[in-house]
Amino acid sequence: MLEVMCSSADPQAHRDVAAPSPETFQSWRTRCVNYLTHELQTPLMCILLAAADLSSEDFGGSLTPEERQLVDSLTRDSVRLSRTVSDVLAYLEAAEVRDRAVDE
Repeated sequence: MLEVMCSSADPQAHRDVAAPSPETFQSWRTRCVNYLTHELQTPLMCILLAAADLSSEDFGGSLTPEERQLVDSLTRDSVRLSRTVSDVLAYLEAAEVRDRAVDE
């Protein structure tokens, strides 16, 4: 059993809940991976491509220093978020491999 904090005003209040079944956890993991890939990773790639286009002389032309700073910040933050999403996906994949090895 897992102890979970209640939403009670009393911070010491606890209740017991059953641990999820392996099938439920696997289903959650699959949904999580699909969500991270579809809802985060794919749009991030579009943002990175748009930032690259904005900074290119062929598409965006000459940017002011303020615009350049904004595009650089957009690129840097998008890359960082993309790495974080990739790290989470890799962790979930490694956990799935580990769980399969334990089950065998």
